[in-house]
Amino acid sequence: MNTSSIKIKIIVYIVTLTLGGFFHSQIRVSGSIPNPNDPNSGNLVDPAVNSSAFIDASSNPEYNQSTNLGKGLLFPRVKLDLLTAFSQGPFGPGTNYPSYYDGFVVYNESNSGVAGIGDTEGTLCRGFWYYENPSTSSLTSGTWRPMRPGLCSSPIVTTLDCSSTANGRVDTGTLTQGTLASGVSSDIPYLGGNGSNYPIGTGIASTGVTGLTATLQAGTLANGNGTLRYVITGTPSSSGTATFTISFGGQSCSFTRTVDTSGPIITTLDCSSTANGRVDTGTLTQGTLASGVSSDIPYLGGNGVNYPAGAGISSTGVTGLTATLQAGILANGNGTLRYVITGTPSSSGTATFTISFGGQGCSFTRIVASNTEVVMCGKTWKAHNLGANESLDPNVPVAGIHGDKYQWGRINPILTQTQDQANAGPVTWNFNDASDGSWGPSRTSNDPCPQGFRVPTQAEWQALNSCSSVGRIGPFGDDASLFSSALTYTSGSNKLTFPAAGFRSHLSIPNNPTLGGVLQMRNEVGMYWSSTSYYTTQNNPAAYSFGFNSSSVNPSSNAGYRIEGHSVRCIAE
Repeated sequence: MNTSSIKIKIIVYIVTLTLGGFFHSQIRVSGSIPNPNDPNSGNLVDPAVNSSAFIDASSNPEYNQSTNLGKGLLFPRVKLDLLTAFSQGPFGPGTNYPSYYDGFVVYNESNSGVAGIGDTEGTLCRGFWYYENPSTSSLTSGTWRPMRPGLCSSPIVTTLDCSSTANGRVDTGTLTQGTLASGVSSDIPYLGGNGSNYPIGTGIASTGVTGLTATLQAGTLANGNGTLRYVITGTPSSSGTATFTISFGGQSCSFTRTVDTSGPIITTLDCSSTANGRVDTGTLTQGTLASGVSSDIPYLGGNGVNYPAGAGISSTGVTGLTATLQAGILANGNGTLRYVITGTPSSSGTATFTISFGGQGCSFTRIVASNTEVVMCGKTWKAHNLGANESLDPNVPVAGIHGDKYQWGRINPILTQTQDQANAGPVTWNFNDASDGSWGPSRTSNDPCPQGFRVPTQAEWQALNSCSSVGRIGPFGDDASLFSSALTYTSGSNKLTFPAAGFRSHLSIPNNPTLGGVLQMRNEVGMYWSSTSYYTTQNNPAAYSFGFNSSSVNPSSNAGYRIEGHSVRCIAE
């Protein structure tokens, strides 16, 4: 080739590049290497300030030295409904933008309305749009069109099926009364989708159970069948069924979500005592299977929700028992929880149950009687008279359950059961009265009852009489040879039996002041000491007794001279 021709071509090429700079061509390379047209040679070219378009040449080796990064074109993101003017450049659009933006491509972020400049094909939606402007004289005479046909067409479905999960609906998460919904959604099946995009929807308020909102999430319909996702937010006002009525693509239906009750809540749980409202039913006896035994525990500040039966709570102290909460509904306020007690107590004593419910906790106790003890009206009594044969049935009146005879205030019997029944006549007698305080409301050193028990007070005899039903066994008649009559007290399934053992007189035998204590009215009368003393009108030391006969009961008789011989029945301390 001719050397002159080569030189001419090189000169033309250089001139052409130079003229491009004079005509202010709008190709901009952001962050380029030094631009020979820049008067500040050696400085990086700034981004195309106030230009409507530029190329992000992210493959610039000076700033992108990795082969893994930034090899695509970054298109401008625009909200076309807010774009109201095109840049005309320093020399006017005819020079700077001779195409008048024909073919201008942007990524639109608006989901409704029309472009602020030029015409718009249909309604704006998110995606790539281009500006078609064949005019060579006006920037505003063009039309914005979506890059993909149908990009902004209205979503259409032929069927929307809310009916049930059996038909393809997918429910995620759970809803609970009074609890902020989190991670809860329902995917609603549709048929006959037209492949259109659809934006996020407006929240749909729930009915039935209020306080919830279902919001359609943005997406693209399948060309056929698929699902729409509705995210559920808010706090349900109550338990029950929340209903959402939705419309989409020319179809509508309603779907429901179940709202569970919140957990039971109370402000106070009071195990303390029956005096504060606790109700104890039935009795517990060592070695005997519990039956019909329960405790109703008071609470305050219930929130009115259902609660299920609880897990069994094992007893401590006396073991072998289990307290189980029974299912129920809390009051909107105050009420009681019922714990049924089952099992066989391993010993006598106190069984303790530590319970927790509705954010509160406490411990309650139940007394376990030995098989020789009976709980009556919250008090534990010995089932037999002191000195009786405790291997015998305490509720069948026989000679072996009559027991010893005691003078008031003495620790030892004046006559044992055997001595009492062997001789009804006068015996050697102690005619000295015990001093005040020998027995009392607290156990004394002279108290004849076994450890843990004492002689009952006058008030305790009165309480037993008031809370129990009275009955009688046997013929009741004065006969020293008969042992078959007794008084009974029953309370629920519990029973105490008091033999009509008679009593021993305080009178001495004439001409023999050391003898006395003649048996009086066996099988007709029962006389049982209390620990409460008093003085007669003649200022004689006396004490209150519990007495009965065939027709009457006197729980606070004051006819007891302290040197008389009466029966003793012990009560727990």
